[in-house]
Parts: sequence; structure tokens; C-alpha cells
Amino acid sequence: MLQNLSIDNPLKAALTAGINNGAMSGKVVTENIDKLPHALQAFLESPVTGVINTKWMGGDGMIAAIIVGLLVGWIYTMIMKAGWTIKMSAQVPPAVSNQFTAMIPSGVILTGSMLIYGGFNAFAHTDFLNWIYNTLQIPLQGISDSFGGAIAIGFLIPFFWFFGVHGGLIMGSLVAPMLQANTADNADYLLKANFH
Repeated sequence: MLQNLSIDNPLKAALTAGINNGAMSGKVVTENIDKLPHALQAFLESPVTGVINTKWMGGDGMIAAIIVGLLVGWIYTMIMKAGWTIKMSAQVPPAVSNQFTAMIPSGVILTGSMLIYGGFNAFAHTDFLNWIYNTLQIPLQGISDSFGGAIAIGFLIPFFWFFGVHGGLIMGSLVAPMLQANTADNADYLLKANFH
């Protein structure tokens, strides 16, 4: 059915209708959407939103993402070094055998993350991301956003250089997540203030 359905690209249809003729391009786009199957049409006309919490995808979740990334990598490496893997017989091709290598470490990490979520939900009445945000990220953002924090950052870069360590790389990797979170907060404030 989909192979026989002829739908022009809406942008191409709008361009062929002419830039100045907006009503015509809207009509062409509407006609093309009317040709879609009803299930797809219902999805396009009223998409489901708000199901996945995207609050933590920006600056708010940066410190938690760094912590979770480091912990998951460390736990996975420790389990692999300990040899907790499913071992297949020699007759099994390596491409198939390698698929089972990560099953136990992944299962341990997923089970551990569910237990951590359950513990935070039961005892702290919050989740891990909110706890990290309120306990670590807000104070660290406050420090990096203060006059003393700016002086400390400016002092530590040449201080590390004095000892032969690349001060910009060291301080940049430590301070960049906090400064990026501050930048995201400032962008939100500008957006809320309708600043143009």
C-alpha cells in the first residue's frame, strides 16, 4: 500500500507553488497530508509529547551524566576483568559468542541502577538525578558563578602551568560542565524574559 502511495515532498511542493503564493503551498501540503494513511495522519496531527522527561538532557543533567558515565564504565571494566561473562563452546562462531560477552555486566549494571532508583524513591522520595542536581550541581554552579570562583579558576590555570601541567585542559575539564550548565540557565532566563 505504501509503495503505491504517491506523496510529494511538502517542501518541494511549496517551492514549485511559488514563494509568494503561501495559500497555494499550504493547500498543496494539506492535499499531500490527506493522502497519508489515517494512523500516520493521526500521529502527525496530534503527536504524543511529554512522555520522556527531557529536563535532564541539557545543562541540568550534566554533572549526573558525568558521574553515571564514569560509574558505568568503571563497573563494566571491573566485571569484565573479573571474568564474569558467558563462555560459549569453541564451535560457536566468534560473532555469536561476542554477543553474549556483555550480557552479565549489562544485567548487573541495569539491576544496580534499578535498585538505586528504588532506594532513592523509597527513602529520599526523589530520584538519583534530582539528588545529584540538588546536592552537587547547584552548589558547584554557585561556586563557579561567583567572584571567588572566577578568581580561583583564573589562578589555578597558571598555577598548574607552573608545575608543567596543561592548566587549561585540567581546569577546562573540571569547570566546563558547570559553566555550560550556567550558560543553559542564562539562556532559559533570557527566553523567559522574552529578550530579543
